Amino acid sequence: MKGVVAFVAIPVVLFLGAFVTVLDLAHSHAQVKAPGAEVAVSYSASLYRGGAIALLGLALLALAVILEQRRLRRGGVRRRRRRRRSSEPSFAIPPAPVGFVMPAPPAPAPVVPAIAAPSVPVMAAVPEARAVAALAVEESVAGEEPMAVGPALTAATDVAARLAAAFDSESVDEAATVPAARDSIVTIEPLDPIVTIEEPMRWAADPLRYWGLREPAFDNAPSARFLYPSPAHAQALFRLRYAIVHRKGGAILTGNFGCGKTTLARALAHELDASRFDVALISNPLLTATGVLHELLYQLGETALPDEKPALLHRLQDRLVENLKSGRDTVLIVDEAQLIQDDAVFNELRLLLNFQTDDRFLLSIVLAGSDELRDSLRRHPHLAQRCAIRASLGPLDREQTGRYVQHRLVTAGRATETLTDDAMDELFSATGGTPRVINAVCDLTLFVGAAAGARRVDRELVRRVAGDVVPALAA
Repeated sequence: MKGVVAFVAIPVVLFLGAFVTVLDLAHSHAQVKAPGAEVAVSYSASLYRGGAIALLGLALLALAVILEQRRLRRGGVRRRRRRRRSSEPSFAIPPAPVGFVMPAPPAPAPVVPAIAAPSVPVMAAVPEARAVAALAVEESVAGEEPMAVGPALTAATDVAARLAAAFDSESVDEAATVPAARDSIVTIEPLDPIVTIEEPMRWAADPLRYWGLREPAFDNAPSARFLYPSPAHAQALFRLRYAIVHRKGGAILTGNFGCGKTTLARALAHELDASRFDVALISNPLLTATGVLHELLYQLGETALPDEKPALLHRLQDRLVENLKSGRDTVLIVDEAQLIQDDAVFNELRLLLNFQTDDRFLLSIVLAGSDELRDSLRRHPHLAQRCAIRASLGPLDREQTGRYVQHRLVTAGRATETLTDDAMDELFSATGGTPRVINAVCDLTLFVGAAAGARRVDRELVRRVAGDVVPALAA
């Protein structure tokens, strides 16, 4: 077709050039014959003009042919690629002999995970499928009981079609396709070829990436950065800081389980300036009286500690005096103090407050624990009297619960509102405003919401997660 177009177009262009030349010459003769004309006839100029027009026409024709060829070439490449992607397996099933009736295909085999028998590697799936299909065709043509379009042939056809795009397509990068195909969800069992197609695991969602978080927002680790300064927490932190800065001796922090006492104690330790305060934090107080002295000195950085209690007391006194001379205050924070069962430990803590000069304590002690710590201090009134500064923590109210959740999300990197108002109401109703329970529910809620593809956390999602989490925590 393109040759015919060129064969017809070229003479037409040449004819137009010659026609223009003749017209130009005729026009020139007419001008010469006009009365009083002084124009000379120029045959060469007329030929040049006609030839230029003919060449311009040929050039435009050649450009059009080139562009058409490129368009057709690109269209052919696209069609070949589409045929490769949607083509049938490389083997062809010949037509059945006369009189042969192809049985109707049975229902597809149920999808079952391949666990018991070892599976064939993915790279060998196409040859195995082709071999099974070829055997089915041979038996059908020979007139034997055909495998027909049974499980084996169905498996072969399905696998070949699925893997054709991965290994035969020119539009797929082989370096990127082969690893993906090797980990694909299609497997063939060598003895009983069954295609296993597993749905993507939606529970593999990453809640951090899904919700745009830099770090987990609701871990129950006592990170000082995630401390929410509710009115109760801010007041407790102020009182403890006052007791330490003004050397009041002892202070007590109590509260319900999961209300943030440990987080507040860590925040207090991080807040104190290291150039002025020498802080020791004991998080496991299940020790003997001698063990408390040993742990205190170890937390202060002392090494090669003696085993005898008198030597430990002398070492501690030297350290306290050394800190006094250098303008530093020594602070001991005992977390989970309600676990102390040995009365000797309480007596030792009371005696540590006897390290003082005429006008100040050399050691400040902060005891943090649940409400059971108050009962223990009632049995040790001498220690309780030396701890005049006291603070208490309780659950958050509805408004503080919402601010607490938003504070932790913002600290973790998400400024967008995530929980709806009714979800926040449900969260407060299910958790009672206890920060530790809020963390557990919200952490699992973000994971479940990411797996479900939720844009925001609603009431139903919180209710469903809280129904599993809260009873487990209560137990």
